[in-house]
Amino acid sequence: MSSLLIQRGIHTFEQAKKFFRPSLDDLHDPFLLKDMDIAVSRIEKAIANNENILIYGDYDVDGTTAVSLVSSYLKTITNKSLLTYLIGIMKGTESQPKELILQLIIIFRLL
Repeated sequence: MSSLLIQRGIHTFEQAKKFFRPSLDDLHDPFLLKDMDIAVSRIEKAIANNENILIYGDYDVDGTTAVSLVSSYLKTITNKSLLTYLIGIMKGTESQPKELILQLIIIFRLL
């Protein structure tokens, strides 16, 4: 464990404590991500217009976590239908994400 911490530049007890027990103050501003403002505006518009929302992510730890967190939160603020999809579960879906998303949108609009 100590070699992992050192590889991450963590050399003191206080740094390790902050690594293992982070607070909300330790998080980066999500609006530093490219186009976050556009994404938030679009979600707000979808909620205001009572539109369906498709939450799409890849099938790895951060993808499944992100889809789970976003969908869980949105379920608390909207009654509109939410669809979640994780790419990469079925072999071959990784190479055609644009076409897959378009198919999901068409299917979801029919629900």
